[in-house]
Order: sequence, then C-alpha cells, then structure tokens
Amino acid sequence: MAFHYKTIKVTAVLARNWQISKRYMCENLFKIKHWKIICGDYTLAPDIEATWFIDPPYKDASGEGYRYGSKLIDYQKLATWSKNRKGEVIFCEGHCGDYLPFKPLLYLKGVAGKTSKEMIYYRSDSDPQLLAKSKIS
Repeated sequence: MAFHYKTIKVTAVLARNWQISKRYMCENLFKIKHWKIICGDYTLAPDIEATWFIDPPYKDASGEGYRYGSKLIDYQKLATWSKNRKGEVIFCEGHCGDYLPFKPLLYLKGVAGKTSKEMIYYRSDSDPQLLAKSKIS
C-alpha cells in the first residue's frame, strides 16, 4: 500500500462497484495472463526488449507520501538503468525531475485545485524521433 489512508465503511454502492470491477477484471484477464510478476525492485527485471513504463515516486516532496518514497530512491541509478533498457522507455516524473532530459507533458489539476506539472522522458529504439514528432515537445 502506497499511501496510508483511513479505513472506509463499505456501503452498498461500494460493494456493488467492487463486484462490477471484479467481473470486468476477470473478463479481461486473458490480456495480461502472459505477464510475469516479479516481487522485488526494478533491478530484478530481465533485460529484454519491451515497453518499459517507469513511474516512480516523484523526486522531492511530491514523492514522500509513499511507504517507499523518494528519499529511498537513487534516481541516478534508476536513470542509468532506464537508459539501458531495450525497446521503448516511457518515464514519468514531476517538476523536480532533473536526472533525465524530461520534457513537459501536461498540467494536472488535483485535490483542492492544486495544479501539478507532469514531465516525461521518452526513448524508442525503433523510432528515436517519435517524441519530437508529437505535440509534447
């Protein structure tokens, strides 16, 4: 569990929504049945060609609310690891990300109207210029 929330009361609506969600997940399980779950950190992932979606706790204060938050992450080591992945790398970060050449992606409005700047680092072995061709750059 990332954030430590208070427990909630299970209402009839919540119970019904869970049943709907559970049914949906069961109906779509075939889409991910081939996935291999690794119980560990990113360094245990095999070095294979893949789409690598990397979304760690964001650097600095925005990543401190997690059980394994930003203070415990070696971002330079993670950056080196991500640059060495084969295939496509999609790496998300907040406005404090300075360990890769992140580019602005979008602004999100969160709780109480607070806006956060979302950043992205993208690399593809098959099309290195894909991000440059998009509206993001």
